[in-house]
Amino acid sequence: MQLNTIRLLILTCFFLACTYPVLAADPAFETMWGSYGNDKGQFKYPTGICVDPNTGYVYVADSGNGRIQYFGENGTYIGKWGGNGTENGLFINPQGIAYNPIGDTIYVVDSGNNRIQYFNSIGKYIGKWGKSGSSEGEFSNPYGIATGHNLYLFVTDTNNKRVQYFDHTGYFLSEWKGESPSSLTSLRGIAVNITNYNIYVVDSGINQGEYFSSKGKFLDMYPIQKGITEVAIDPNGYVYHAGTDGYIYYYTQEGKYIGKWGGPGKGQGQFNGIGGMVIIPFKKTLYVVDTGNSRIQRFHLP
Repeated sequence: MQLNTIRLLILTCFFLACTYPVLAADPAFETMWGSYGNDKGQFKYPTGICVDPNTGYVYVADSGNGRIQYFGENGTYIGKWGGNGTENGLFINPQGIAYNPIGDTIYVVDSGNNRIQYFNSIGKYIGKWGKSGSSEGEFSNPYGIATGHNLYLFVTDTNNKRVQYFDHTGYFLSEWKGESPSSLTSLRGIAVNITNYNIYVVDSGINQGEYFSSKGKFLDMYPIQKGITEVAIDPNGYVYHAGTDGYIYYYTQEGKYIGKWGGPGKGQGQFNGIGGMVIIPFKKTLYVVDTGNSRIQRFHLP
């Protein structure tokens, strides 16, 4: 009996280890760039970030300067576009940014103008959709954007308490709102798990992470720390959350808390409020927008 019990415990521990593996180590710091200002390569309150996996270019929503800047993967400045305004190609408080392989297109959440604008990989304006409102394809303070199943674009429409999704031209496809047990009170960051296309969102109004199927069916929710606004998912299915306190928290894809790393400060691997994250799965690379320190930091995932 005792031998069978021991075997059962060993099998149980093995199963749990396979189901909920623990990171072997914290992500390793590699490089960082940026400082406060409006010159080339400087930032004022940067937020969203995305990467073109073909070129390695890193695109950053430089919100305070109303522009998009892009860099080589090691932080070498390449170019910029935009500026503060309401005309095509200009922004007011740009937030989320996403890459779509259809045409190597960059999509920007132009939050202050309640619209999505999209561009080619060097910033040439292609098109836009959206305006202030609550009807299909309209927005009220949109925040995050992610490319998901069928290369659809998923947008957190914060003040309308919903997620809307569109094809690559901005054609409205569908939406989902808060229904019990999911409430969707104040949506912020959004990310897609590439292994199953489940969609993870941050509801900062109730300090919950929530995830849905690719068609918006509610799957589950889990508690997260106060002040969390961002989410990213690594190739092993770990879910990373971050926000105002300078820590990056990580969870299993079912929402089981595992641990945290980072912390407030100005040193390597420290942060002063995190406004965006993106993971490049095949390179196991994590880019973090260190908003309060006006810089980008890059890490290698274990």
